[in-house]
Amino acid sequence: MIEAGSSLAPLLIGDVGGQEPLPGTHHGTCYVCGRQTEHGWAEAPSDNFTAWSQIYRGSVMCERCRPIFKDRRFRQRSWVATTTGVQFADSEHRTLLWDTLREPPDPPFCVYVTAGGQKQGWISLGIYLSTSRERYWVGTDWTDRPVLIERAWVHDQAELIDRMRERKMPKQVLLDGQFSSGAWDRAMREEWTDDIEAVLARVGDPRWEVVVRAHP
Repeated sequence: MIEAGSSLAPLLIGDVGGQEPLPGTHHGTCYVCGRQTEHGWAEAPSDNFTAWSQIYRGSVMCERCRPIFKDRRFRQRSWVATTTGVQFADSEHRTLLWDTLREPPDPPFCVYVTAGGQKQGWISLGIYLSTSRERYWVGTDWTDRPVLIERAWVHDQAELIDRMRERKMPKQVLLDGQFSSGAWDRAMREEWTDDIEAVLARVGDPRWEVVVRAHP
């Protein structure tokens, strides 16, 4: 884990992320990135904020994290942040996450994968800045803490996921392991039941959910 103060905020503000600080009036420790600030915001981020279990111990949201929270793109979309900018996953960048997991950018960087676009899951990345291309953190909106991923492990899973997706297996089936009787019949005919067994062995592993959701 990165020490408090080494946060994702510098990657996402100013000239890099296009986010200008929003100064408040309260002193304290930022519960997102762990920074000390004289210009924080003491009130709850929103009336329906529920991500308290994911945040750093503190009393305010600092002026650097505040604009990220207010920009709905960071909640609604998956993204990758580096020292050169922030790229959001969209129809023009369908392979962004998959490419990043297999070949991460030069550190430091942050990767965020959303399943529903409703929760402020990126907040858990506040003090988990990735500083290695071989082992790195991926923030999600379905885990309380970022998921630690090894690049070699992603490459080991790639062929299995590619094969299953080429067979038109839905991502949800790869996530929950609920293969239909028809899928089993086809697998037996075509001799790929071993792949189904391999998927079942991975169901429930947070890393598996990350790579399945990231696959284009």
